[in-house]
Amino acid sequence: MALACAGLIAGSAGTSDPVSPLPPPSRALLVYARPTGSPPLGGPEVIYRATPDGRDPVRLVPGRDPVLSPDGRWIAFWRSTPGGPGRVFVISSGGGRPHPLAASADDAVVWSWDSRYIASATLGRVSIVNVDTGSVQELKVPEGSGDFTFSPDGKELAFSHSTGTGTNIMGIAPSDGRLWSLTDDDRSYAPLWGPRGIAFERFGIDGKGDRCANCHGDVWLMNAGGGDVHQLTHTHAGIYPAAWSANGDRILAAYPATHNGRLYAVDVATGGTRALTRFVGDLFAQGLSRNGRVVLAAIGCGGTASAYGLIETIPFAGGPPSVVVRGPCRATWTA
Repeated sequence: MALACAGLIAGSAGTSDPVSPLPPPSRALLVYARPTGSPPLGGPEVIYRATPDGRDPVRLVPGRDPVLSPDGRWIAFWRSTPGGPGRVFVISSGGGRPHPLAASADDAVVWSWDSRYIASATLGRVSIVNVDTGSVQELKVPEGSGDFTFSPDGKELAFSHSTGTGTNIMGIAPSDGRLWSLTDDDRSYAPLWGPRGIAFERFGIDGKGDRCANCHGDVWLMNAGGGDVHQLTHTHAGIYPAAWSANGDRILAAYPATHNGRLYAVDVATGGTRALTRFVGDLFAQGLSRNGRVVLAAIGCGGTASAYGLIETIPFAGGPPSVVVRGPCRATWTA
C-alpha cells in the first residue's frame, strides 16, 4: 500500500498544487491474513493485527486481502459470496464487529490518502465508498480496467486499461464519472499516485517505434494531467512502482512474481536503481515504511505449490531480510 504524504504534485490542469501534509498514522501496525487450513489449498483466511515487527498478534476476523487505512484506524477486506463477487467489509484496527459495505470486490481494495474513501473494483465498474457515511457511488469504467490509485485530494483516480492492442492509463472523477486518457501509447500501466506525481511502468519500443515483447519496462513519472512525462529508471528489467516513501524521495519497485519476483530500490531525484534481492520464487512487494528505510515483502502462495508464505522486512539500503511472520501470503502496514 502506498503511503500519502506532503509534497508538490501537478494538478489536473498541469499546474503544481501544494499537497497538505498528513499526520503520522494513529497506530503503527502490521495486518495480515493467515490461512487456517493445510496445504495445498490453505483453507479460509483469518485476519490478524500485530506490531510492525510481527509481535503481539491479535486475531480479528475471517476475511481476505486486508488493507490498512493510511491513518491506521481501519482495515478493509472482502469475503466471497456464493455465485457472485465478494462483499467488502471494514473493521476497526482495534477490533470489534466488522461493518458490511454496499460494495463488491474480487481483489484488494484501495484507500484514499485521507482514509475517508475506499475504491473497490469488479468487472466494468468501480465503487467509491465513503467510510464515514457508508454511502457508495458506482462508476462505469471500461472492461479490462484495474490498478486504481487515488489522487492526493481524493477527487480523482488513475487506473490501467487494457485496450486489446496494449495498455494505457486513464483518469476518472468520482464527482461525475468523467473519464479521460493520461497516456495513449498502448504500453503504459500500473499507475501509483505519489508525492511527486503518478509513477507507472512503460514498456520499451523496437526500432520501428512499436512495443516489443523483448523490451522490458521501466518506471516513468507524469503529472496529474498526463504531462511532464519522463523516464525515471533505466534498468530494462520490467519493473513497476510498488510503493512511495512519505516524502516522495524513494520508490520501491518490483519485477512481478508470476513465478520469480525481485525488488528494487529507486532514488526518485536521480533515478538511481539498485536490486535489493535476487530473483525469488513468489516474492511480492507489500509496502515501504513512511521514512523509506524498510521494505515489507511477502513470499509464497503464488506459483509455488504451497499454502503458506513468509512476511519479511528488508532494509532499503540493502541487507539480508528478516522474517516477521510465518504463514501469511500478504500483509499491509503503517510503519
